[in-house]
Amino acid sequence: AVTTDKIAAGAVESGDIAADAVNALTINADVAGSGLTQNAGTGALEVDVASLTGDGDITSTDLTVTGGANSAFNDVTLEIAAGAVGNTELAADAVTTDKIAAGAVESGDIANANITPIKIQPGAANEILITDNAGTSVQWASHLSLYHAIGKVNTATATANISGATISGIGVGNYQVNFSSSANSADYVIQLTVLNAGASGYSIEVVTQTTNNFTVQISDSSGSPVDASWYFTVTDF
Repeated sequence: AVTTDKIAAGAVESGDIAADAVNALTINADVAGSGLTQNAGTGALEVDVASLTGDGDITSTDLTVTGGANSAFNDVTLEIAAGAVGNTELAADAVTTDKIAAGAVESGDIANANITPIKIQPGAANEILITDNAGTSVQWASHLSLYHAIGKVNTATATANISGATISGIGVGNYQVNFSSSANSADYVIQLTVLNAGASGYSIEVVTQTTNNFTVQISDSSGSPVDASWYFTVTDF
């Protein structure tokens, strides 16, 4: 019989070994190497994942990687593909103010009827929003800016409440309203009312009209000039 001492060292080649002839019992303990261990009971080779050490790193400039050093057999770089983050990937309320670029929210991004009064930067007391003369921008202005001048006159020239003008008496029942600033033209609209005209029978009318002032006359039922309390508004287009 051919015993071990009859076989020259290295004489047994792959073709001399029958299929499935090498089993756990015929594997020497020193066959196990890095990442391999031999089961002490069965002698079978087992992979020890914990003992495997790679020399490749997992890195990313877009993602936070923990434990990426020497965690792969080759270097791996991770990044988020352009356009990969959509609505599904974003958590609710994840887009905060500091994530929005200045000026990035445009009119089309705002749903209709969603600009509430609290969202509008306030002006001063009793101001309203109006457009400028060109209609190209919106600005805060006094609510009195709707009128070129407005006021109430208490008989003679005693003024009760006037904006945009001063009053001069020019004779009994005759008054001149002097604008604080000139009108755009002499074709502005004047509205006049006499206090308690129905009971007194008094009437009021515009006598002259310029860009800087206008005059009025109050008359009694006989047509004679008379002092009375009256109101006026001037609208300049």
